[in-house]
Amino acid sequence: MANPLLAAILACLVLATAANAQQCSFRYYGPEEGLTNLAVQDLFQDRTGFLWAGTENGLFRFDGQRFQRYGPAEGLARGVAVSLGEAPDGSVLVGYRAGLYQQKGEHFEKVPLPRGRGVDGYSAILFDGMGRTLIATEQGLVEATTPAAGGSLALRPLPLAAGTNGPGAHGIFIEQGLVWFGCGSSLCRMSEAGVTVFGEAAGLPKGHWMSIRRDGRGDLWVHDEQKFAVLRHGTTRFDASNPGFPQTAGGCQMEVDGRGRLLVPTIEGLAINEGEHFRIIGGHEGLRGPVYSVLRDREGSIWLGLAGRGLARWRGYDEWEGFTSESGLASEVIYQILPLGNGTVLAGTEDGLFSGRETGNRWTWKRDSRVGGMPIHTLQLEPDGSLWLGAERNGAARIDARTGRIEWFKQDRGLAGLFPYALAIDRSRRVWAATDQGLYIAQLPAKRFRRVEEVPAARCYAIAEEPGGAILVGTEKGVFRQAGGRWRQVTTADGLRHNVVLAITASRPNEFWVGYWYSGSVTRVRVEGDRLSMTHYGSEQGLRGEMTYFLGFDARRQLWAGTDQGVRVFAGIVGITTTIRTV
Repeated sequence: MANPLLAAILACLVLATAANAQQCSFRYYGPEEGLTNLAVQDLFQDRTGFLWAGTENGLFRFDGQRFQRYGPAEGLARGVAVSLGEAPDGSVLVGYRAGLYQQKGEHFEKVPLPRGRGVDGYSAILFDGMGRTLIATEQGLVEATTPAAGGSLALRPLPLAAGTNGPGAHGIFIEQGLVWFGCGSSLCRMSEAGVTVFGEAAGLPKGHWMSIRRDGRGDLWVHDEQKFAVLRHGTTRFDASNPGFPQTAGGCQMEVDGRGRLLVPTIEGLAINEGEHFRIIGGHEGLRGPVYSVLRDREGSIWLGLAGRGLARWRGYDEWEGFTSESGLASEVIYQILPLGNGTVLAGTEDGLFSGRETGNRWTWKRDSRVGGMPIHTLQLEPDGSLWLGAERNGAARIDARTGRIEWFKQDRGLAGLFPYALAIDRSRRVWAATDQGLYIAQLPAKRFRRVEEVPAARCYAIAEEPGGAILVGTEKGVFRQAGGRWRQVTTADGLRHNVVLAITASRPNEFWVGYWYSGSVTRVRVEGDRLSMTHYGSEQGLRGEMTYFLGFDARRQLWAGTDQGVRVFAGIVGITTTIRTV
């Protein structure tokens, strides 16, 4: 490879709709972070923002870096914490079949229940946001409030629902003045008018309904570890037919994502309700092990409790879709991605040029046989749809949109540099090639290159055109800018942080951004006549690493920077405040 560092220019991620062939990105947490039990049955986020994981051997609190275990030494019972929730004062409540425990600082105290000896169900503790917490016990619902004078929880048993065949209460779901809960082998709905019992007469089979959720379509789903039923929006009878996904696993903790889709843990992965069917995210998509529990946190992130694999966070959920060799790409080293606007996406890789297209719910990728297996570093389209590409050690090529014929440009066509790191086509229909031997230009339709003598015969890495028409070139000797027919070199003597510039982009006239090889900074350069003003963003703003491989603006004018330590997004750069986040 001519330049190994450029192999990291783009992670193989494409912003797209969900597809069966997708490769998802998961961050796993286990013993190295302090999670010493890897069977996570239950998940909960407290009022402060800590994530709690109930496992088969203790309760764990995650602060974003490390897990802290709570067990018998901290006052908890032995065994599985079947339900997690919060008291009206924000303290954590933990339900076991052996009883209820309340957080008191770094310890827990057992809370005597007025009914039964324990909590029954994995979604059995729920704060209503209005000063009370409901708890499902083996002998019915219990209401917990905090006395006006403070102190211990005040617990009050609620009347048992008439018409049920048992006192036990199970999962709880609260919405707009209604409380849904499993009651005996039926489902109960409690309101100010009283309690309504749903059973076999309403199409609901007998079951211990432990998980209850309403999705974005208004459908109410119930689950009891063995079977499902759904009350469709606007109907009065439950549908208990098979929903069409694998056997559920763990604590049956269902969730609803930001788009209103139901998420269900199963032995084969996470089931996502797509409306007409359930899609399974499992081993093929990169998810390890059966899913026991699922949680959507307050920031919208999806967390998964796994069987024997600990905890996983789905990175870029519902935003990013990844494609790897398992998806049909022969190489996972991706240099450039080019959407064509007609649903086709081109990918220049270490092992050739590939085109991808979504058909139905599945993406397929196909190698371009005209190019073969040579590394493709850069892709550019002419206005008529003809494609230019830069091939390592083989110069540049043009694929004619009308005939499909490929035409190569090497020394015999004036292009002495055979390593085109970047290509650009400007508004004047000039093709620019940044190569290992300097900068070259060809005027269409002549298609013969000549070297730009004003730029040294040194490595050129990046090319961009400002909205005002100025040409920008990032080289190992700084930035070269052509405006008004005149070239100007910009180096550290002018204020740059390093002379080796790997990335360059612009979104406004007389302003451009550069990223460096040996500096973790990104610099904004403003041109005011002959005067340059520069603003640097680096370690002072929390940036890490040394390399910036690519820069580019999205439709919201956020700046994306690909670095040797991940992708950074600069938001608010046109205003006074700039915030930087990691993708």
